[in-house]
Amino acid sequence: MIEWFDAPQYNRDKIGLEYVTITKRSGHINIGQTFYDNNSLDRFKYAQLGYDKANNIIVIKLNHEQGKSEYKISYVRNNKQPNIYSKSFLDFHNIDYTETRSHSVKWDESEQLITINLNDIM
Repeated sequence: MIEWFDAPQYNRDKIGLEYVTITKRSGHINIGQTFYDNNSLDRFKYAQLGYDKANNIIVIKLNHEQGKSEYKISYVRNNKQPNIYSKSFLDFHNIDYTETRSHSVKWDESEQLITINLNDIM
């Protein structure tokens, strides 16, 4: 008799939700695919990062061109998973990334801003 192995389905509970994940150890900010697609964020190539310490909120200003303080938006898995290599930013602001956590996210089209509430863990 064959015993079939059921491969684990990671993030199945997040399918279709808009979120951002900050990964442990590497400190990458991974932009969820649904959020990315719903807001047509593929038009942006660079991101400037800011932090509101009083409210524990990361703000990402998306840009078309690179300035002196922007991070490049990188892609993995055939341009399907956008992320920002943000370890130095997280370290500078003492933002904990010892565990991988997903957070709800908001998009402001007029300001081209992504807002991540670090208190809102999914």
